[in-house]
Amino acid sequence: MKTLLITLAALAPWAYLVLMALLHRRFPAIWAARRPVSDYGLGPARPYFWAAAGAGLVATLALAGALALAPPDFPRRLPSLGYLLLRALALVALIHYPTDGHGRATSSAGRWHYFWAIVQFTALAQLLALAPAVAHYLPPGPLPTLLTLLAPVGTGSLAGLVLALLLRPLRPYFAALERLFLLSCALYLSALALALG
Repeated sequence: MKTLLITLAALAPWAYLVLMALLHRRFPAIWAARRPVSDYGLGPARPYFWAAAGAGLVATLALAGALALAPPDFPRRLPSLGYLLLRALALVALIHYPTDGHGRATSSAGRWHYFWAIVQFTALAQLLALAPAVAHYLPPGPLPTLLTLLAPVGTGSLAGLVLALLLRPLRPYFAALERLFLLSCALYLSALALALG
């Protein structure tokens, strides 16, 4: 069972990345307009967005299951399990509460979407913070190095996208920073799954 969960947790982020690449290719106007990833959840792109979110949910739940079966001395195992479950809840909520879309008035669903996006990003940031402890726990090799390289990319892009939300001159960079954060997190979660093997 643990092997199946690790395999799912390692491969599902790649399915998410393939679906996101497909979204960007089939619906280039959203990227060209520098709009957030959530805008893919509106209109004809919605089924692809839901599929990508579904792949993220499978990856998250499989990783949570594998982590639950990990040795008790695995670094920050129980808090990380909590963050994974919180992210899974956030992904479901992000599908349930669609964003308002660019230039539209803020609705109740849009505010909930924004709230759950913050919850998801916070949970991911906490998981990125696990990298040094996991790298120290693992035997030397490429996997600890990969984890310690991806974590600062994710953390730095998250800091950048928060600054882009707060500072108008940086706003044009929000979409690129958000995508870099989600890309680095997907790769990080895949590597974290392999660390449990």
